Amino acid sequence: MEKLSSRERILRTIAGKPVDHVPLFAPIAWNPLTPEPVPPDWKAQPNYQHLVTLAKQHCDFFAQLEIPERTPLRNLKQGYGMQGIPEGIFDRRFFLAPPDCVEVCGEEMRAGTRLIRYRVHTPRGVLTTTDAVRAGEDTVWEFEPLIKDVDDAEKLVALPHRFDPPDLAKYFAQREQLGERGVAVCFVSSPVVMVSRLTGFQKFLEWTITERALLDRMFRIIQERIAERLQFALDRGAGPIFRFGGSEQATPPMMSAHGFDHFVLGYEQPLWQRVRQAGKIVWVHCHGKVGTVIEKFRDGGAQLLDPVEPPPQGNIEIADAKARARAGPLTLIGNIEFSALQNDTPDQIETQVRRAIQDGGTPHLILGASAEIISAVDDRLRDNVVRFIEAGIKYSRLTE
Repeated sequence: MEKLSSRERILRTIAGKPVDHVPLFAPIAWNPLTPEPVPPDWKAQPNYQHLVTLAKQHCDFFAQLEIPERTPLRNLKQGYGMQGIPEGIFDRRFFLAPPDCVEVCGEEMRAGTRLIRYRVHTPRGVLTTTDAVRAGEDTVWEFEPLIKDVDDAEKLVALPHRFDPPDLAKYFAQREQLGERGVAVCFVSSPVVMVSRLTGFQKFLEWTITERALLDRMFRIIQERIAERLQFALDRGAGPIFRFGGSEQATPPMMSAHGFDHFVLGYEQPLWQRVRQAGKIVWVHCHGKVGTVIEKFRDGGAQLLDPVEPPPQGNIEIADAKARARAGPLTLIGNIEFSALQNDTPDQIETQVRRAIQDGGTPHLILGASAEIISAVDDRLRDNVVRFIEAGIKYSRLTE
């Protein structure tokens, strides 16, 4: 078979059509639209740049393109500016409140961590929350939850909703620029993420028992708000892939099987169906023990699932996952643990890659890791990612 473009290789894999080789996603937050880093950004360091150079030559790419809100948050000077953190019309932080009700009210450095404070103005009073960005890490942590008690939840629910349809010109320009070098992906934070992040995960789990009626009301509201925005994006031709994440917050043993059915299938699956009805592709991101729910993803309408982690972090081997996903069919992305890339030897990584590709087979398999690099790359991680890519190239054509 002639060499396919990265975009065509990925889409043909999802469709179950023949490909020239198994697609390979490198565990780095780089795609052809990623701007060049400048010092002192850790991504400008030689070890990371070596991986970028290798990925450019041999790997396949998806680009998570953001659909911005029409108006920014109050007093916002700049966004996170980091890969993988959803903002825009699917921002997970503020219950999809109108941006002009959310105020950026200051920041400070504390022990190498940048703390960014926000206020959410509601008819019943002001709520506060704080995000944390650690020096040298490209991710955001919740430092202070927005909802501390039931009264706070009632304040947030009382906030009138408004969605101002944004201009998608930049989105489509970026998708055009990406072209055949990768696939455009729209990331949609799951209802379970948008609600659990408001309270902190432990309180959320407690409330699934003690405040079930309140949570259901919040889930119904957020599902409606996501659906409105999702339909807007679908009607205007966004996609082709919509990535939902991350339902691991409800996957057993975090919740019971009944809890997963209630909070994921009950509130997220209807959103998957909207995407399917529009002729687009549903990708579900879910860590953990997906062996307990893989058929539910398959039968619920998911078309891709990542990262399909093996034991001990997960509970399913790739061959078993492939067999159980086949009736969907469900394309699997995985299944190399990021902790293995950090701690194992290159020879061990090659063995894991060979097993993943040969046991997973084609079609419906994309080689990937369970996470992306978010901080400086040491020599061990560099060498293991290099072997990951080299082994992916070596074995990806041996599955026919």
